[in-house]
Amino acid sequence: MAHIRGCDKFMQPKLNPITVEIIGNALASIADEILVGLIKSAYSTNIKERQDCSSVVLDSQGQVVVISDMSLPMHLGSFLFTGKAILERFDKNDIHEGDVFIVNDPYSGGPSHLADVTFIAPVCNEGKLIGFVGNTGHWPDVGGKAPGQAALGDATEIYQEGLRIPPVRLVRDGEVQRDILNMVLLNVRDSENRHGDIRAHIGSVKLGAQRLSELVCQYGSNNMSYALSELLNASERQARHGILALAEGEYKASDALDDDVETDEPIPINVKLVIKHKPTPSITVDYSGTGPQAKFGVNIPFHGTMTVVLWIMRSILDPDMQPNAGLERVIKVVAPVGSLVNCQSPAPVGARYEVASQLPDTLFAALSGAITTGIEAGGHGTHGMGFSGQPPNSFIYYETVGGGGGARPYKDGVNGVHITSNLPVEAMELEFPMIADRLEYVMDSGGPGQFRGGVGIRKDWRMLVPSYVGAHSNRHKIPGPGLKLGKAGTLTRITKDPDSDQPMNIPREITFLPVVPGDVISISAGGGGGYGDPRKRDPQKVLLDVMNGLVSKGAAMRDYGVVLDMTSNMVDVEATNNLRKHKS
Repeated sequence: MAHIRGCDKFMQPKLNPITVEIIGNALASIADEILVGLIKSAYSTNIKERQDCSSVVLDSQGQVVVISDMSLPMHLGSFLFTGKAILERFDKNDIHEGDVFIVNDPYSGGPSHLADVTFIAPVCNEGKLIGFVGNTGHWPDVGGKAPGQAALGDATEIYQEGLRIPPVRLVRDGEVQRDILNMVLLNVRDSENRHGDIRAHIGSVKLGAQRLSELVCQYGSNNMSYALSELLNASERQARHGILALAEGEYKASDALDDDVETDEPIPINVKLVIKHKPTPSITVDYSGTGPQAKFGVNIPFHGTMTVVLWIMRSILDPDMQPNAGLERVIKVVAPVGSLVNCQSPAPVGARYEVASQLPDTLFAALSGAITTGIEAGGHGTHGMGFSGQPPNSFIYYETVGGGGGARPYKDGVNGVHITSNLPVEAMELEFPMIADRLEYVMDSGGPGQFRGGVGIRKDWRMLVPSYVGAHSNRHKIPGPGLKLGKAGTLTRITKDPDSDQPMNIPREITFLPVVPGDVISISAGGGGGYGDPRKRDPQKVLLDVMNGLVSKGAAMRDYGVVLDMTSNMVDVEATNNLRKHKS
């Protein structure tokens, strides 16, 4: 627990809103510094290159106050209940300067799947607990039945997904507890690099604790506690004000996960939004009618579902506000116990982001009845690809591949988008025994619309040593839907040796698929849904899409009713008008 003595002076809680805002920005800077420190010192490519990590500042009650804007939206779930879980397990009098806690178990107050390992350090002044700082990072492996299993979807219980760590004290009074550290490292693959990640996690939260202590010294502990409380109140006020811009009423939407892995039956995802202005502005997001939790690891725990709801509603109500615990006072989430969106232990959750990637699609579809801005059509889903090798070629590599984002009311969808960065080809080939044969956009994958859905990405990996492949991916059977007469994007497919005489389709959930040198693993990620009637798309935009290789000449005529003369790179205006008139 970071601690500076003798700096709690002239400190009665009487701050004006400007000073509270200044403190809030200082806290955001601290969260950013924690995250940069982790990225710069981590060993995992997943953290140092792809930046699959996040950071936070919590108050003395364990509530989220500030999360770094550089953080991943899904990682809000890594912090929602973690501080509270630590306080439930440890008395405040037993939390000391220099402590660092570690947790990854979703059912013990940790993140929403085991791969996101979270570190929390308390901060106090003159014996008074002020708050906590923390970070989380997606480790390539935390044990389990297969390399990278904690992020894959073919486990049947969470025990198969890896080491479960409840909130435990990894560092006591500045000293690493070697017994706990050794237990963690013994149960994960590539323990040398995981040890490096642990040092990076600890070092960056210690840096954050020091920075917060300095801020407390500047303003005083009472003023700081008051400011933390006011920052929660500010988000609550901003959220309630934003709700007043939405039309009151009930709005519904539905989607479905491809299947439950065991059968071909899709799992329904149903949502109902209830927007009220009186007696106080509020929103209820109700997932009643959503299917039951699955046997395999495509489930999402409640705090993962809440994370998606809070982040999406923040983007709608006021993108400038902090998505902190103040929003929980305004937005109520109803998720039936034992459902796909509120699974119960020991349900596996490794591929929980498949559901998380589709929850925004249903929320935006429902909100399209209440607003006309800030929403988008359905997206491509998520596609995690894992590769590993055994001695003498031991390695573990995990990457998520971008696809097409949903189109928006006044703008095309984003091409090749995902919430994390794609690992640069150069970094991948430098560290792992594989070569990227292809990395390109998939033509005609974006859903047609007045505004086109984003196009997906094709990536091919050619293996250089005997290896194993794992995958988790959705939108293989049910594409990202369009909105307001927009058409759906394309489906995703994963293939072995796609350009050979005998290509092999790879299931969307798999581990330990053996491959040999020369084998090529390929993914063509789906596109996003379109927005609006495709026949109303500006023909010049269609021409530009064809020239850029995003849409074929045939699709321009078939989907958009646009006739092109590609010898002169021009729209045949007369033929286009006649075709559109005929098709309408």
